[in-house]
Amino acid sequence: MNNRLLLLLSCTYFMMFPLLAAKKATTDVTPFLGYRHDNLKWTINNGANFQWKNLNFIDYGVRGKTTLKDRYIIKYDLGLSNLLSGHLNDNQYLIPGGASTSSSFKGWGLAFRPNLGFGYKFKPNRWFNISPQLGYSYDLIYINNNKRTGPFTSVKDTIQWQGPWTGFDATAKIRRWSVNFGAFYHVAFYRNTGNWKVPPVATKNTFHQHGTGQGVSGRLGFGYEVAKSLTLGAETDVNWRRVNSGRDSRTFTTGVTTKSKLKSANWNSYDTRVILTKTF
Repeated sequence: MNNRLLLLLSCTYFMMFPLLAAKKATTDVTPFLGYRHDNLKWTINNGANFQWKNLNFIDYGVRGKTTLKDRYIIKYDLGLSNLLSGHLNDNQYLIPGGASTSSSFKGWGLAFRPNLGFGYKFKPNRWFNISPQLGYSYDLIYINNNKRTGPFTSVKDTIQWQGPWTGFDATAKIRRWSVNFGAFYHVAFYRNTGNWKVPPVATKNTFHQHGTGQGVSGRLGFGYEVAKSLTLGAETDVNWRRVNSGRDSRTFTTGVTTKSKLKSANWNSYDTRVILTKTF
């Protein structure tokens, strides 16, 4: 977690401190468990590209929401994921001038997704509410393909997306049933660093990318109140980010460094989860 996220957490805390002292507050705590699927592809200006394809994760974590005076909202999420399987496709990016190659992922990986937001809840009636919100999100994916696959001895990659977002959550409730929908726009700061080895050379080649872009995300969920203050449900999340402008550099074992324009970097991710919400 970098300085931008820590600064936002601190500022948000001090801005909301007077409200935290209010007596009227409710907190929803939502642990979740599910499945996550990711794809990431980047292309430089000469057309060379690399892709992490069909990355499958087990996804788990906890989400919280504190509502003060039935109006002011603070959201704080923490998601973790363990990589189970996937593929890597190289088209002359890691091996310039070579044939395109594709192989199955072998090794381990993880994803880390903290998120912070706050907003204000409008209640046109007792059955429906809508909450405009803004916040800051951070997504980290680390992949360690540490067993020989195709022409590579290893491929390691650390991918980061972060930036502010704005959007809304809406909830409709009829008796014990509830439906939640959210849509958000993201400003995206992208950073990607990694290294790879090609046998028989044991020295690492390295690459570094950075750029800025934008994205959107959405959430749709359903819940059923099985007991007072306890709701069981399911939800799905969709995330998409794209780099508008960026730079790429690679340093090879020969000592040669090449610098290129990052033509594009596209990431999409979706999750399906089972959730359980307890209201305090």
